[in-house]
Amino acid sequence: MRTSHACVALLSLVIGWFGDYGLGMDLEVDEEKLKVLRRGENTKLSGERNGLGADRIALGVYTNGVHEHGRGLGKPAELYVTKGPILSKDKLMMHFSVEWKNVVYTSKHDWIGVYPCKSIDSSESCSPVGHYPVQFKDIKGKMKNKTVNFSVWVRPGVQGYRFAYVASTVLPYPEVLTMTKVIPVPTSALFLPMQVRTSLVEDDPSAVRVVWSQSPWSVPDVNDVKRFRVRFGETSRDYTIVAEPEQVFNYEASDMCEKDMMPSSSIGWIRPGLQVEAIVRGLKPQTKYFYAIEDLHSNALSQERVYLSGPGVGQRTKIAIFGDMGQSMEGIDNSKQHSWDFGGRGEISSVNTSRLVEHLVDNHGVTLISHIGDLSYATGSLGLWDAWLNMIQPISSKVPYMTAIGK
Repeated sequence: MRTSHACVALLSLVIGWFGDYGLGMDLEVDEEKLKVLRRGENTKLSGERNGLGADRIALGVYTNGVHEHGRGLGKPAELYVTKGPILSKDKLMMHFSVEWKNVVYTSKHDWIGVYPCKSIDSSESCSPVGHYPVQFKDIKGKMKNKTVNFSVWVRPGVQGYRFAYVASTVLPYPEVLTMTKVIPVPTSALFLPMQVRTSLVEDDPSAVRVVWSQSPWSVPDVNDVKRFRVRFGETSRDYTIVAEPEQVFNYEASDMCEKDMMPSSSIGWIRPGLQVEAIVRGLKPQTKYFYAIEDLHSNALSQERVYLSGPGVGQRTKIAIFGDMGQSMEGIDNSKQHSWDFGGRGEISSVNTSRLVEHLVDNHGVTLISHIGDLSYATGSLGLWDAWLNMIQPISSKVPYMTAIGK
């Protein structure tokens, strides 16, 4: 899939503003109060909350560190993971059960957010201050103890996650009541090739370009991508065609369009992982191929996938053409996200779109996808690009997925 990963494909559609909650605001900080709170010298703070007063100062909320309605008074509020991470069979997703207790007067405006960690060695790297959550769920009812379930995508640029309970009684300013510890992503999932997609090769109709995302923690040196091989064959697990990576590319927050203005380079930024590209040549037309990505260091093969080569030159071709898609957690765990559509539920219709296109590929001979713009609707949140790439992978890994620039 040959899209511009920086200034075009990841162009933020709107200036980031997380609903009514205003996360990531740059407000003036009282440095002296901040030092006191960081040392835990405010006697009104106790337990886990000592580390949270500074966050509230940075957000310009509740500088005394105590919720005006008494939330967390007495026993400190707690949030912890009771189950998880439990990996899905394909290792694309992790399932969690998160429980809170000692939160007094829960409100319909409260929510639990899932925050990506740049590094599992520092809880500060996944602070709710100045970062978008990749997803969140509203808390409803007034129970003191409750459990909520999350399904979270494995992302190549995210080494761990952290959950935060956020109270927003005085809108638009949030108060972080409590957070879980950092939960590392299992390396058995993080080190796999992810977000596999294929595309046509302009100068060779017998070839296919295979691109995948590789976690930077699995490839500490970019030259290490040379250890991967893409293996194709007409019989399952019998691979007769081998291709090596031809290039690897990446992009940084500084590459984003209007980086001083848009959230994609700041509060919405997540590392994309390394994008590894190999070109497989000499394929027969209208043939079903099996393929896998091999890691020579571990002698391990990725999940086997199927690729359907298109018709030969001059033959009729069935193409699925559409535009405006987006992505959503609807039907997965029904989380909300940084999106203006359907009350923060993302582009719900994208679920049916992806299922329909997959059905056309599997049952009606479609061998080429043309997605004419408006791909992920990430609106400045790079975590939603990961979600979209994961959602389309059953299609993009099977037939060439060609894209165009949206409006």
